[in-house]
Amino acid sequence: MERKRKTPQEKKLLSYVKDTRNTYGESSRSRFAIAKRKTFHHQALRHEQKLILNKTIKVIDEEIDLIESKVKSVKPKRWRKCADSPLGEIISDKVEELNTIEIVKNLRSRRILQMAKKRWKPKSRYSRWGW
Repeated sequence: MERKRKTPQEKKLLSYVKDTRNTYGESSRSRFAIAKRKTFHHQALRHEQKLILNKTIKVIDEEIDLIESKVKSVKPKRWRKCADSPLGEIISDKVEELNTIEIVKNLRSRRILQMAKKRWKPKSRYSRWGW
């Protein structure tokens, strides 16, 4: 069975659907921040467990089960990344935004022209002498 080759236009449409962009409102360096946040929360979990274990270093064998349950009861603090937006949505929003900006610019320029026409009235050549 032969596969149908995709045209460049089909590939572009698929990329708009599959590709995503971070729209959370962070800078382009947020990809580093994501990893840092994950490691920070894992470190906090390990730190809490270590504190519990350090408090109970001199322990009788009977209390080991109790300590183990305390360590396991420490719940991890979760950090989850917000889902990225599909590239197609982002591009359509940008195009829409640019169109509205263009409309506003046109309206402003029309308004300015209308105001200028009202203020500036052409004088006749002979108005100076009252003819």
